[in-house]
Amino acid sequence: MSGCNRWQLNCLTHFIWRLSCFGPIMTSFCPAFVALLVSLHRIRKMSSPCSGFAKFTGLLLCLYISAIHPSTAGTNQWTQIGPQAASLNALVIDPANPSILYSASGHIISKSIDGGGSWARLSEVPKSTTDICGLNDLVIHPLSSAIYAGTCEGVFKSTDGGISWVAANSGISTFRVIKIVPDPTNASMLYILSDGGIFKTTNGGADWIFLRGGYSGVFTISIDPASPSALFIGLNGGTEYGVYKSTDGGNNWNKSSAGLPYGSVNDIKIAGNVVYAATSSGVYKSVNGGSVWSLAGSGMPDQANVMKIATGTGNTTTVYAAVRESSVTDLSEWLTIYRSTDGSASWVAASFFDESQARYDSTVLVVSSQNASTIFATTRVGLAKSTDGASTWSYSTATSGLPLAPARVVGMDSANPYNLYTVRVDLYGGSYRSTDKGQSWFPLSLAEGSPVSLASVSKNYQGVVYGTNEYGYPMSSNYGLNWTKIFRSFMSRPTMASVLDVASAPGVMYITSYSCFSAWGICGHDIMKSSDNGVTWNQVMNGIPQEPYFYNNMPLPMISDPSNPNIFYVGGLFGVYKTTNNCGVWVNHSSGLPAGTVSSIVMDPTNPNVLYAGVGYSRSVPTGGGVYKSTDSAVTWSAVNTGLTNLIVTNLAIDPTNPSNIYAATDGGGVFRSMNGGADWSPVNSGLSETDSLSVNSIVLDAQGRDMFIGTNFGVYSYSFGQGAQTSEVIEFYNTILDHYFITADSNEAAGIDGGLAGPGWSRTGNTFKSGGDTPACRFYGSQSPGPNSHFYTVDAGECAWLKQLQASTPGTEKRWNFESLDFFSTPPTNGTCPGGTVPVYRAYNNGFLQDADSNHRITGSPTAIQEVVARGWINEGVVMCAPQ
Repeated sequence: MSGCNRWQLNCLTHFIWRLSCFGPIMTSFCPAFVALLVSLHRIRKMSSPCSGFAKFTGLLLCLYISAIHPSTAGTNQWTQIGPQAASLNALVIDPANPSILYSASGHIISKSIDGGGSWARLSEVPKSTTDICGLNDLVIHPLSSAIYAGTCEGVFKSTDGGISWVAANSGISTFRVIKIVPDPTNASMLYILSDGGIFKTTNGGADWIFLRGGYSGVFTISIDPASPSALFIGLNGGTEYGVYKSTDGGNNWNKSSAGLPYGSVNDIKIAGNVVYAATSSGVYKSVNGGSVWSLAGSGMPDQANVMKIATGTGNTTTVYAAVRESSVTDLSEWLTIYRSTDGSASWVAASFFDESQARYDSTVLVVSSQNASTIFATTRVGLAKSTDGASTWSYSTATSGLPLAPARVVGMDSANPYNLYTVRVDLYGGSYRSTDKGQSWFPLSLAEGSPVSLASVSKNYQGVVYGTNEYGYPMSSNYGLNWTKIFRSFMSRPTMASVLDVASAPGVMYITSYSCFSAWGICGHDIMKSSDNGVTWNQVMNGIPQEPYFYNNMPLPMISDPSNPNIFYVGGLFGVYKTTNNCGVWVNHSSGLPAGTVSSIVMDPTNPNVLYAGVGYSRSVPTGGGVYKSTDSAVTWSAVNTGLTNLIVTNLAIDPTNPSNIYAATDGGGVFRSMNGGADWSPVNSGLSETDSLSVNSIVLDAQGRDMFIGTNFGVYSYSFGQGAQTSEVIEFYNTILDHYFITADSNEAAGIDGGLAGPGWSRTGNTFKSGGDTPACRFYGSQSPGPNSHFYTVDAGECAWLKQLQASTPGTEKRWNFESLDFFSTPPTNGTCPGGTVPVYRAYNNGFLQDADSNHRITGSPTAIQEVVARGWINEGVVMCAPQ
């Protein structure tokens, strides 16, 4: 074992395996550990998913973050499974009714009538296909109740409570509207701050009057409620830094910055007779209308970079400030929320948001007008709500019903289909892992807290996932919990990427990416190869033409031939290219393909000569698409499009157990299935009720072809083909040294035990029962000694949820059951009775907890086996599940 420096294995008692994964690819002299990696995931002891989130004091993000609609995959229909609410970019409380709130996610408007407890999608503010920045501001005029939205395409207005919207842009020369402020004494008067300057309307937005422009970096505008002709703006540097004030409704402006330090003014708020300015050097306040400013109170770091200020409308003594803080050591950033309850005389650090949860330039703080201790924060993972003055935050009570972010399903773990990975593809990104096929999720981030965008899940090495972030390409060998950098990008930010490793060539991996330099217009695709586990890289694009910049920002789809490590295929706007010399030279293999981007390539797992190509957009034929098939290793292609003609195909998946079943994800048409090798197609869209859910960008099947997952513009959906007909054996093992029983339905895991990889003393008992049904068995592992140093299984949903909750509330240093995965399928009994077509499965317990010994359970379909251990003092727990006959 000394030569296996890539993996470290310590065999403890009863399957306590600890894998320290320093890289995904084994060296050539460690083949045994490759097999171990593939076979023994669920027998090893895993580190806590909370390890990357220790800094989240008070945030209810750990141990697991529930999906917005947590539910098991619907049989023969699609079920929305999360993973999170989308990024929110605007929030407003109705001044006439503080229980009513409106939020904006992108251009989608949602409404809450219970103070943010639950939400319903209301409408969508109009946008063009080129507007991707969403809403910048959302306000309600306190006198007219009209709602105004500021977007990158101007101002939109609703007079029916947000149900419908009309453009209100007449007179606005530059359309990016940053901020809107209403005159609290005039129902028809509002001001806007835009890229083109400051504008004013006196007729409710029918037309706008230009007031002043020429400022660089104007971040905020505010109006004095007590004297509405007085307005303040904040500038971010240069010769015009500081605060400017108008006393005549915006017609004339004068610098009003006495006492302010040089730097940016990021936000201005007014509470009673106090004007607050959030600056790059702390919170400053003025008690004489902005004539003179002074540093507000103590308790903040020196030169604090304050991004936002929030005050309650009826409480002038409670003030909140969001401070941008960072670490040069690990390149991390976070927002600390400071609170003052004495009118800014003193401040305390109440809580903070890590970079993976909130961004300094997009987080908005809104204080309830009913209670100054209730505050909301818009974040990149939904709406956070605090009822204790920002000391603790909850997402679960403030995101129900909010839109889900556009998401892409990246893939499943190679040996455990319950490990599912997804990445958000909205403006702020973020990646998530589920260990129970989407019933619950937790976010992934780098050690310093910065978010990572998942690129690929290895199909060859268990627990290995690849990602991108603004510094390059990190890799994780332990399911996204810890990361190492394998490649530093020469571009400023790799926007999309995919990583391919090759089972027959350990140490070899490929990155296909679409990246941009920070300079405008320098973007493009790339294929890089490493033969030494990511230490060095070389470009392997010889023969492949570069695609036009900005046309297709997805990575080039690339697959390998598992029967020949020298053969690869890649797709793109140019069609399909093939290499037969390990990416030395690529040759065009597009005969028969139409003009259009080849968005996906899949290979028949039983016949490498058969390939399918999904065709998407084309510059010349913007509505073309479909699926094309080759039976001669891409020498020629022919259309297999009946039922799919003119549909844009974004992704393909092939059933690993029956390659005649192929699935196509389409843009706007949902999911289609062919059960005859592509000869004809029919939709599989039951449950995709949202329009955005029909825009599907990815599709993944599990290894048994049992469950399917898609990423859409409205989150992730799951689909089950029914588990009743899917059966496999659950095998029982016994250890004579430990007097412990263990069961598994994983043939790889069983083979590893048979081969001695789990340590001495293990052998099969000969007892088995079938896996099958519609209810997954939760599998837990007890990691502490004494006890429960064993595994425990249950199909009781309440019991499973209770143990998960107990795990989350019990420190990892104490003995507890730790959820590992969903293992096999079964049927719960009803009052101890199994339904027709099934047979009982019994469970006995050795009472190890009270005996201060390792706990162990025996789960078997043999009543004789249960009677044998009961005769030795075990507790008979009766029928706990029902297996197929």
